[in-house]
Amino acid sequence: MFADTLPSSRIKILFAGFFVLSIVLSGRLAYWQVLHRGDLLAQARAQVVQAEALAARRGAIYDHNGKLLATTVQLESVYAIPQQVPDFADGVCVARCAAAAAALAQALGESAERMRARLESGAEWVFLRRRVPEAMTAKVKALAIPGVGLEPEPKRMYPADTAGASALGFVNDDGTGQAGVEARYDELLRGTPGELVVERDPANRALAVGLRQTTPAVDGADLVLTLDLAMQSAAERELARVVKNEKAASGTIVILDPDTGAIRALASSPGFDPNDIAHADPEAFRNRAASWTYEPGSTMKAITIAAALNEHAVEPSTTYVDKGFAVIGGRVLNNALGKSYGRLDISGILEKSANAGAVFVAQRLGADKLYRYLRDFGFGQATGVDLAAAGGVVSNRSRHRRIRTGPDRNATPARGGVRRDRQRRNPLPAVHRAGGSRT
Repeated sequence: MFADTLPSSRIKILFAGFFVLSIVLSGRLAYWQVLHRGDLLAQARAQVVQAEALAARRGAIYDHNGKLLATTVQLESVYAIPQQVPDFADGVCVARCAAAAAALAQALGESAERMRARLESGAEWVFLRRRVPEAMTAKVKALAIPGVGLEPEPKRMYPADTAGASALGFVNDDGTGQAGVEARYDELLRGTPGELVVERDPANRALAVGLRQTTPAVDGADLVLTLDLAMQSAAERELARVVKNEKAASGTIVILDPDTGAIRALASSPGFDPNDIAHADPEAFRNRAASWTYEPGSTMKAITIAAALNEHAVEPSTTYVDKGFAVIGGRVLNNALGKSYGRLDISGILEKSANAGAVFVAQRLGADKLYRYLRDFGFGQATGVDLAAAGGVVSNRSRHRRIRTGPDRNATPARGGVRRDRQRRNPLPAVHRAGGSRT
């Protein structure tokens, strides 16, 4: 009956349409199921598969005797999902929510206003306080407030408190080194995070028979420094005493092994507590021993005399009559406090730290040789010390008849020019090994 009422031409067109449509559908199916099969599988898998980062343990830091200087412990951080806190509506914390904020503030040692402001910050998920002590964690758990939870986070701890802080540095809330060796060796210390991939059901529960792949984290390497904790603590106590007594704005102490040049203590004042960075003065983060400019002072006498002895410009028995001053470059250079010492031998010049005597020795040596020895001893060259520091300068002799280290500063063999501490190889161990005495 259908054939009697429908012309054959229309039947052909209808069948042709069905044929074309089936070709299009088949092509579309082939496009998705063959060419883009991987994309579809990835999208489907993403709905049930979750990847979780596995944190690597940050490496510990020790002094050269194995005393622990820095380590990482697990603490709890308190967070909130404001929308799940009772009586939190339209971004406002009222009634039971306000009471919860007050209770949390008391438990965490915060003000109720600040706690409420965090809940009303507009964030869907917010930290209320990070890395809290165990006593605070227990109080928060006891409150059992809906929408408030605990998240484990690593906390960098420094058992020696302020000792060695300027050398060690610290890490920020994300666990990244910000100063000192913590920053210099951050990549080595932090390690490589791992990954846990699991399949979950719609209720976010891990499937017992589902996919579960683990890429283990690689913990960071431990560091052993040349610092000696006992020497470091003693240096910082002495520095604090001197700074207080002299009413100084700042100060540094560097203690080196005279045989190797290894740094045993590196103290800088003002200092800071790396366990309490939030209350530290950012200016204290600058390591004055490694980056501040100042004159080497009378340490240059030992260098000058060592060079002169090596060149036989003077002998240990050489003497001169100290009048308390010397004229160099048209300027009068006095001994400290204007003292004069009469006849002195070479060891006496060092013992009295006589500026005029050092000028006498340097003039015997000659400017060109003095310049060469300063360069050979490492002045003006980077030491490779594992802290950020800028270099001092010993200007080229061909440009200046007097050694210059900065604008309008003449380096004399008695006091030296401006330099950055530890921004040159330490020359005194070399003086000792050449036959000098330890000081």
